Amino acid sequence: MHQQHHPRGSLRIKEILNEKNIVWLIGLLAAMSHSALADDVAIKRGLNKMGIETENIHPSPILGLSTVITSQGLVYVTEDGKYLLEGPIYDLSGQMPVNVTNQILAKKIEAMSYQMIIFKLPEEKYVFTVFTDVTCGYCKKFHQDIAEYNKKGITIRYLAFPRNGFHHESAKTMTSI
Repeated sequence: MHQQHHPRGSLRIKEILNEKNIVWLIGLLAAMSHSALADDVAIKRGLNKMGIETENIHPSPILGLSTVITSQGLVYVTEDGKYLLEGPIYDLSGQMPVNVTNQILAKKIEAMSYQMIIFKLPEEKYVFTVFTDVTCGYCKKFHQDIAEYNKKGITIRYLAFPRNGFHHESAKTMTSI
């Protein structure tokens, strides 16, 4: 999405960043980063008690909760690290409810698009992202039926996901594809 900037935007920034405000702004940023780091530590500590490793922590749409990408999926954790919520969060502010959790996960999948094998259609109606393993019988069956999916306007995007772990022989086979 392209954003347009107001021609006076840079002038406004210069007005805000005068000498008096710079000291205040530096203090505010330092306090915010210290608070965020403290929250991250509390969240990591809480999740570590459950044997869960964190990959990424950022604010959630709900005040007091953080969105946490873990080795096992997406969860929401209170900033003090005491409570964990699992499941979708819906934004009800628009005409239709929006599953915010799915939007976050979709962005994570899109970030992996450079790793995908894609059977893209010129005029796609739907896009399926499939986590696949070369040793999986169901995955092989799905792949045999790809022409049928394509006829229905479905683009298929494959991501390698070795069921037996990334150190297994199947993972080595998949990296050679």
